[in-house]
Amino acid sequence: MAMTEGILGQLSMQYFVEECEKHLAHVFECKRANIVLVDRFNEKFFKTVIDQQGYSKKIIYEIDASLAGAAAISLHPIFTDNVKEESRYS
Repeated sequence: MAMTEGILGQLSMQYFVEECEKHLAHVFECKRANIVLVDRFNEKFFKTVIDQQGYSKKIIYEIDASLAGAAAISLHPIFTDNVKEESRYS
């Protein structure tokens, strides 16, 4: 039962995050919004995504000199018209 609850809870959280991303994209009038969680203690980002087969996959990467890293370090959102032209993008 606990395993089932964990899986259902994870899928519910993923659905919640995806819905937040859709609404944020609408509010900020952009094509896409992306919510990434930060583990500041271990200096890592992580995001759980559902692949096309419906399996949950956790993506983990280092906080670095990227645009996302700049936002995490500054604790402020970063708005840009073109991510690829942003100097903090690596």
